[in-house]
Amino acid sequence: MARYHEVAASLRERIQAGEFPIGSRLPPISRLQGEYDVSGLNTIREAQQRLVKEGLLHTQQGVGAFVISTTPLQETTDVLHSLESARSELTRAITALTESEIAAGPIAPPPDLLLTFWAKLFAEFAGFTVTTELHTEGDETADAPYVKLTMRGATPEQRDQFLRFWSRTRTGLNLVVDLEDHDG
Repeated sequence: MARYHEVAASLRERIQAGEFPIGSRLPPISRLQGEYDVSGLNTIREAQQRLVKEGLLHTQQGVGAFVISTTPLQETTDVLHSLESARSELTRAITALTESEIAAGPIAPPPDLLLTFWAKLFAEFAGFTVTTELHTEGDETADAPYVKLTMRGATPEQRDQFLRFWSRTRTGLNLVVDLEDHDG
């Protein structure tokens, strides 16, 4: 393994452990060279650029490298990719069942069941909890029918990512989303 991969892995761990919180500046390259017993500047720079690509750092020439996140972008991408793959497999299975005429009627789960499935799957990957509540009559919140989705411990970014994903399902189901802190 290239040395810069090892340095990047170590810095990633230190960032995620809170040693370098969001908004903080990493030590200067010369100090990191000493900490990691690396003689060349490029090894540290390449490690930092790897973390920039992962969305953990932002660098400014002549100023330094700053922590902007503790969660690599790859993890978010992996969750979305996994959800899209699962959706594709589920759609393929439903299509196969429908085409083989196993059942007399159409095989399509109700939209609120699909929402519950995807929300719980997304939450499982992303590390928060969800509850869904079907409302068959409209009120001041939304037209009927609608589902109230409560995301407990999710970030606004996770909510937005789920809503982008859900909008691609084209179910026509009205959706109201509430975010709750971990403490409720």
